[in-house]
Amino acid sequence: MYRTLALLLTLPACTTTGETFVAKPQRPTFSSDTSTTGEGSVEFEAGVALDPGDAFALPATAKYGLSDKSELFIGLPLYALIDESGGDPEGVGDLFIGTRHRVWEEDPTSVAFQLATKLPTGDSSLSTDEVDFFAAGILTHGMNAKTSVTAYYELGYLGDPDGDADVQNALAGAAAYALDDETTLFGELAEIFGPEDVDPIFTTLGVAHALEPNVIVDVAVAVGLNDDAADAVLLFGVTTNAGRLQSMRL
Repeated sequence: MYRTLALLLTLPACTTTGETFVAKPQRPTFSSDTSTTGEGSVEFEAGVALDPGDAFALPATAKYGLSDKSELFIGLPLYALIDESGGDPEGVGDLFIGTRHRVWEEDPTSVAFQLATKLPTGDSSLSTDEVDFFAAGILTHGMNAKTSVTAYYELGYLGDPDGDADVQNALAGAAAYALDDETTLFGELAEIFGPEDVDPIFTTLGVAHALEPNVIVDVAVAVGLNDDAADAVLLFGVTTNAGRLQSMRL
């Protein structure tokens, strides 16, 4: 884990070969599909999440392709602001570190697992002050040349300062439809079965457009379907694959 963190944190000091890799965005949906960052390449995701009048966040993720089937990722909200009575928590959010690996592929279907942990590194007003662990199973199936669907299940163990860890389950189903070589429509329905009977249900609908094969921008809206979910969150972002790592700058 420490070697993984050190590798990802030193990515900004690396140069790349200039070789083009197709970007593999995992944003802005809650779930991930089974795709992974190109082997040996580094990829960055950055975006804006705006819940008008209630919250604002700047999520960011760096990814590194370990192999043609595996990636490492590290992410956090670079800045978040929550509108709450009695004070508005703001600052840097907690850090997520994880890996995704495809364990089985037989065109057009693939299966992957994802492991991640959340570390309480954020500002005190935003951090949970506890370590959380997550494990997910993912299945992606290509229906045809234009359409793919993904099923996602995640099990979480959430640290609880008052006792034993809380268990969280999450389910999501997603679909993507390619209008052409550059533009893809996507949608997702997700529910998080959280502790204390807080179970947000929401759907995310959006469009992604490739400015270049290695640069993909996205626009989406996540709409809450019950009282536990945010009414509507506007999502904007970009995923950029910077190419294969070559050397460290001294």
